[in-house]
Amino acid sequence: MQAVIDAIAANDINVLRSACSVAHDELSGNLQSHLPTPDPALTTALQSEIDDVHSAMHICMSLGPNSTLADLERADSFMQQANLHMRTVDAILATDLS
Repeated sequence: MQAVIDAIAANDINVLRSACSVAHDELSGNLQSHLPTPDPALTTALQSEIDDVHSAMHICMSLGPNSTLADLERADSFMQQANLHMRTVDAILATDLS
């Protein structure tokens, strides 16, 4: 995800689309392969996080010269939701591992 942040900072749409593609593939393949977990609540939270990041990365990969502020806001909304799911994942893991 750092490459996505760096591309945004550099205002380079081509690098951003590529970085989003890599982030999408890593998340979809690597994290998805660990599901389901022994804890159904953890599985649900992780799947929700994966789904939201997946949606955001698809929007990101489709950005171009005709993209609008609404496109960026939609991607940002999905990432904010993913962040909330990640906090839920962290809380579940803290409970499960204590």
